[in-house]
Amino acid sequence: MPSSKQRKPPIVLTIAGYDPSSGAGITADIKTIAAHGCYGVSCITALTVQSSCGVKRIQAVAGKVIAETLEELARDVKIAAVKIGMLGSAGAARSVSRFLERHRPKIVVLDPILLSSSGAKLTSRPAIAIMMSELLPAATVVTPNIDEAAALTSMRVKSLADMRRAAESLRAAGAKASVITGGHLKSPVDLLSSRTGR
Repeated sequence: MPSSKQRKPPIVLTIAGYDPSSGAGITADIKTIAAHGCYGVSCITALTVQSSCGVKRIQAVAGKVIAETLEELARDVKIAAVKIGMLGSAGAARSVSRFLERHRPKIVVLDPILLSSSGAKLTSRPAIAIMMSELLPAATVVTPNIDEAAALTSMRVKSLADMRRAAESLRAAGAKASVITGGHLKSPVDLLSSRTGR
């Protein structure tokens, strides 16, 4: 932790899976948080056996352990923002939802990690249901890529027009704002959509 004599940076909590190759998940988030001048704290939702070649195995962390970790962090530090990534299980999603309901952080970024880049399934259907019904309305912004937007909305998302329709569907489901990333499109483009504008 930074010295109390120094100006303390904002504390950002990342809730995500552990990628031992540091290409994604908790370790990648901590690096990004630090690069933006913030101090990162974390809660791991799942351990993975993976490398740059792909995901070999996923071991979920018990929901009770996640809940206890989040409460201990909230008692210890003032959390300025929360970033939610891979949840994996319904137990994890439920624990995170209850934490947000109790503490109501000002900024919540929901990055719905559903599949790895190699195509491995990272989040269960019950967890996705909780994400849509409880976490989406609690988030400041949701940031799916086009494949995740398609999975969340049950829509085809292959063009900018599709992205707009998916964003409308996410707003109808309770999202305050969304950034749908289209890096996999032939002409890469991101779409920002909010309740006050498009």
